Amino acid sequence: MSLSVLARAGGALVVAATLAIGVTGCGSAISGQATPGMTPANLAALNTGPYQSTPQVYRPKISYNTQVFHIESRRMMGYIVSPYQIDPDMKLLEAVRVIDQSSFRSITGEFPESYAPIAERNHLIGGALTTRSNGDLRNRKFMTISIMRFPNDAAARAAATEFDQDSANSLPGRHGIALDGVANAMASSVTDAKGWVYAWRGPFVVLSMVTVPKPDPNAIATQLKKMLQLQDARLAELNPTPVDDILDLPLDTDRIMSLALRAAKGSPGVFLREENIGIYSPTGQLHFERDAAVATKAFADAGVDLVGQNDGTVYRTRDLAAAFRLQTALTVLGKNDEEAADPPGVTDARCIQLDEAEPIRNDKYLCAMVYGRYVAVIGANATFSGNAPDAAFYQRAAAQYSILAKNG
Repeated sequence: MSLSVLARAGGALVVAATLAIGVTGCGSAISGQATPGMTPANLAALNTGPYQSTPQVYRPKISYNTQVFHIESRRMMGYIVSPYQIDPDMKLLEAVRVIDQSSFRSITGEFPESYAPIAERNHLIGGALTTRSNGDLRNRKFMTISIMRFPNDAAARAAATEFDQDSANSLPGRHGIALDGVANAMASSVTDAKGWVYAWRGPFVVLSMVTVPKPDPNAIATQLKKMLQLQDARLAELNPTPVDDILDLPLDTDRIMSLALRAAKGSPGVFLREENIGIYSPTGQLHFERDAAVATKAFADAGVDLVGQNDGTVYRTRDLAAAFRLQTALTVLGKNDEEAADPPGVTDARCIQLDEAEPIRNDKYLCAMVYGRYVAVIGANATFSGNAPDAAFYQRAAAQYSILAKNG
């Protein structure tokens, strides 16, 4: 933990240590280890604006099939391999999303629009996608991994085969890349600097695209084989929820979603995809984190076991000390990032201004707050009038802190 965080969040430790020395005397040994402590806030004085400031029962609106399938897709997010596991250089977040029919739109989708009828014909249920890179445009390393669920093995095989054939029709000069020893997978490339694989595994389809710094079909084959090996192991642990049972899955485990700030109508600067709202396992949430290397270590160190994602993102850690360590990790400054002012009246907060906007919500500002074993993060975009957060940023942060503090 940085000295600045300890100074702000654990200032009471200095007083406690001084008193202890005065009572015990110079010749006495003091047992135990100092840990950060919370600084009480005057909740009545916080400016929470029009935002909710108390925990509220979470009841998501589910009115059509796609929203039901999103529940299963968010669960699947915890079983998709990260490109960071394939190559530690690919640690930087590029994209992550739940897969549904909107994933095949020509403008906003991550897949070719020509895939849409294939997905529909084979009755796509849902899926998850993650993309990371090394952030180096001169020596590009980039990988997208996605898993899609279909009703049965036959539908998955048909979909993978048709996706591959569509790719062959749209990419002149495409040639195969051998994946020796890998069953039910079709890999190909055009330039040998970028490769694709389409594979089926039971009712699941695995699609992946990888870019290597220079043409090298062997490097592409190595990356794709490693990806499939790791992904196969994860899929072996994933039991598909029967469609009729999806609504029986937990929607608010241990009230974590009741603690996450909700987006208010007309709230400025909030770019949140509806399908992302929900509970996540730690492995699922890792796909949303900016730096996979930092987050993977931080989650393990803090014992993160549950995450709720809404307008605010709430992480449950092992204990208070672990929460402060996670707060520090989530707000570590990049090369050109800067610290930002804390929300008025909230001492146990750390806010930063990003040099480059976070790619999922387009946030330029992040504020992480600690209360008990929880860490909550609020983000905001820069205003159009200048390089500053919108006026609601600190109101939303104060409201999120108040929710945690009033949880009891």
